[in-house]
Amino acid sequence: MLRDDFFEVLKFVKQPQRYLGIEKGFILKENPSVKVLLIFPDLYEIGMSHYGFQLLYFLGNSIKDVFVERGFLPWFDLKEKMEEREIPLLSIETSSEPKEFPLISFTLPTPLHFTNLIYALNLAKIPLKWSERNEKDPIILAGGMACSNPAPLLDILDVIAIGDGEILFPKILEVFKEKDLNRFKKLEELAKIEGLLVPPLNKLKTKRVIVKDLKETFLFTPILTAFPPVHMRFTQEIMRGCPWGCRFCQAGFWYRPYREANLEEIFKHIIEKAPQSGFKEVGLLSLSSSDISSIFPFCKNLMDYLEPYKISLSMPSLRIDSTTFPLLQIIQKIRKSALTFAPETGESLRKKIGKDIKDKNILEVLIKAKDLGWKRVKFYFMLGLPFEEERDLKEIIDLIKEVKKIGFPSISLNISNFIPKPWTPFQWHKMEEIKNLFEKQKFLRKNLPYKNIKISTSNPYLSHIEERYSRGNKKFGDILIKAYFKGYLFDNWEENYDLKEYLSILPENEIDIKKELPWEENIEFDIKKEFFSKEFENSKKEIATIPCHKGCSFCMGDCKILKKEYNFEKRENIIIEEKEKNWYRFLNTYKDKDSEIQIIRRSKNCITTFYKDEIILEFTQNIIYNSIEKNKAVIEKYLYDFFKKKIKLTVTLNNAQNSKTIISEDNLQENNVLNNEKPIETSYKTNDNNIINSDMSIDKAIIDLFGAEQIP
Repeated sequence: MLRDDFFEVLKFVKQPQRYLGIEKGFILKENPSVKVLLIFPDLYEIGMSHYGFQLLYFLGNSIKDVFVERGFLPWFDLKEKMEEREIPLLSIETSSEPKEFPLISFTLPTPLHFTNLIYALNLAKIPLKWSERNEKDPIILAGGMACSNPAPLLDILDVIAIGDGEILFPKILEVFKEKDLNRFKKLEELAKIEGLLVPPLNKLKTKRVIVKDLKETFLFTPILTAFPPVHMRFTQEIMRGCPWGCRFCQAGFWYRPYREANLEEIFKHIIEKAPQSGFKEVGLLSLSSSDISSIFPFCKNLMDYLEPYKISLSMPSLRIDSTTFPLLQIIQKIRKSALTFAPETGESLRKKIGKDIKDKNILEVLIKAKDLGWKRVKFYFMLGLPFEEERDLKEIIDLIKEVKKIGFPSISLNISNFIPKPWTPFQWHKMEEIKNLFEKQKFLRKNLPYKNIKISTSNPYLSHIEERYSRGNKKFGDILIKAYFKGYLFDNWEENYDLKEYLSILPENEIDIKKELPWEENIEFDIKKEFFSKEFENSKKEIATIPCHKGCSFCMGDCKILKKEYNFEKRENIIIEEKEKNWYRFLNTYKDKDSEIQIIRRSKNCITTFYKDEIILEFTQNIIYNSIEKNKAVIEKYLYDFFKKKIKLTVTLNNAQNSKTIISEDNLQENNVLNNEKPIETSYKTNDNNIINSDMSIDKAIIDLFGAEQIP
């Protein structure tokens, strides 16, 4: 079997845990009418940190008779082994081949994932261009911010989604629920949906489709992974779009209009689900958290509920002004991570780029934060912005020297290179030359020679590669395929190849403000070209544009943003019921003849069986992989809470070394299991040879993998 072959090759690769899919909260369905494979074209730990990817997973699985599975890409070492043994890409949930799915959908966050898209198709043994596919091949769909310029993908994809997935994904799935449609007929039906490009049928232009408000936000509990993702958080989106309209920021314009979620519903969802989720951090997702209506009472009351569970609160996007400090006081209660701010550049240039923040405001907030006990601060800056001069670099240096005087033991600078992106006022701007970017980085390092200041920079070659894919035309489809077969994949990981050589195969983009741009040929955007042109001229003159929450610049006409003030002062009517819990530690042991990979594989089988039998598993710690000594536990620290319907099963320790599980007869008798009229499916033998009956349909062979030890 492919599944067995896959697990066998894991013994030859680094970090096999990332490929095992040992998780809490995934979904299994029996005999669905539609199966869909949702692929994140990167490593597992990166894909599982992406909020939009998990949102589509749970949204699709909320639809009756639809089963959405997930797929991720193997790293170079596993790729080599899979290709040697002709093992295709396999889904996480059922280890199915991609060709078994009628629809494969990709989430593309950045253009640097384009070559990974080609990699995934090639590993799945699916033709790389839509013109080469036939009736037996899946329909290949992609969406995400990288599709804001779909031109490079027009020869690759069958369908391209332009806009919000909550609107488009359910409509797409309804087409696939129609059993009598062949591949061509499905494409015809998909072409009727506004927001979808269908290149095989020559539908090459569509409107961007958006959720008009977030009042009916789709809420879900994220999957808790055994192998830690990049961001281990219970993430919840609280705002989409941004009211400020920074002129360099693609996300701020692509996700317009600025929309706030229903904080009442989100509050209820978090306090009911987060304490039992296993996560130790709740992340509030937005582009500018401090601008949301009632954010202060919302966070204050949220922390009141989360603090007893030792769950912290994080907001990755805080605007630096006087209103930020009360939020810092709230979120610092549990643990203090690094304070993160993004001034972007020196004070003189900020007004031109639409981010008019004064240095004195930054320093005032940081002085107060230091007094509260914060020790680490991180700044994000960009080099190569329009109108940048040497003076702007000197102002960055002066600001950091003032921050150093405040006394933070750790100061980090993340210095990226400005990349002109579609649908922004700077979309016509020529990118800064590579030589100049290296010189500017060198200038900053030379003038900030302090031990406690850590400076990380982006490689200018990689930034230029991203720019060419970001603003590329249809010709880049063939270039993507060529780049992949030259070995260029996982483009975000710059240490894997010669970036200078990579850049040499990518043609420069010819951007002319007087001509139609590649992305304008395919997308009818709500914000017109005239608005972006006017904003570009305003930036030269240092003319500020009013932010959405203080007025309307009529970029999309009057979008009538309405703010609702939520009352979080009284919460007497919300009661959180504390469930009684009996916790047990499960140690998975193995014999001399067993390999580490075999024991891990059996562990995954066991967890999958529990889910099929509707037994709730609660993970409260990560799984630790440890193969230093043989004949000892390889996977430790599983903490499970077992419930099935109204029957509570308890497990007592026999002998951890013998790895036997005992189910207490008294407990079963107390819960009337022995007198249940339901047919008995399985019998289990205890250490004193008494027969204990249970309605669990778990194989004894799997049960015997575990020894149980009650936690004090």
